[in-house]
Amino acid sequence: MPNRAAEVRRCLERMQHHLDVTYSLFQVKLLWLHRIEHEDNNYTIDIVDPIVPSRHVLTIVATGQQLKAHQEPYLTEIRRAFINDLFLTIARDAVLARNFLNGKDPPEPEFHTEQHEEEVAALNPFLTKVDKRFLVFFRRIRNSTVHYDGNHNVRNRLNFEFNGIRFLTTDESLGTQIKYSLSDLVAIYQRLKSAFDVERIIENPYLQNIAARQLGSDSCFCVDPS
Repeated sequence: MPNRAAEVRRCLERMQHHLDVTYSLFQVKLLWLHRIEHEDNNYTIDIVDPIVPSRHVLTIVATGQQLKAHQEPYLTEIRRAFINDLFLTIARDAVLARNFLNGKDPPEPEFHTEQHEEEVAALNPFLTKVDKRFLVFFRRIRNSTVHYDGNHNVRNRLNFEFNGIRFLTTDESLGTQIKYSLSDLVAIYQRLKSAFDVERIIENPYLQNIAARQLGSDSCFCVDPS
């Protein structure tokens, strides 16, 4: 039986890693978009299966002009995918950490899309008040982006200040686009990294008390290097 407190720590460390991987993919997509914008190359690319390299998947043929004509929808999709991937990363690793903390067997999460929003809040008791409020903002901006085409909506009303910008949903703004930039997305990623910092959460006295009460001898958050 693994030390469950140590597994909680591993979940938080894995969350940080997954956030970084998601951010790296976001950067690659933006680099690709930048290249399309500033070059007029024609592309013929053969895609092979990374698992079975001998298997040809498809050949992509496109001109620079064809790609440039779709830059705006590309950017919209990049933004949507990035904020959604950040959300799902937090959801999965948060519920894993909670399951280990609660001594649940098996600890692997089994949830569907409708439950993700609840799972994002799984570590709420171990966050600061400021981080909790940011998490509400993050969930609502993500839900609006993914489920409402980026529009203000009743279910995810905004009344937050973030990155020097006031995000406010009024009756008049319902159905209109929520305006936020790529720099705001990067700030959201950085804020998530800070909110779910491993040491900050592990050192929370409330978390340590719960671990001691529920896990007993397995309440040490140190990870065996082996």
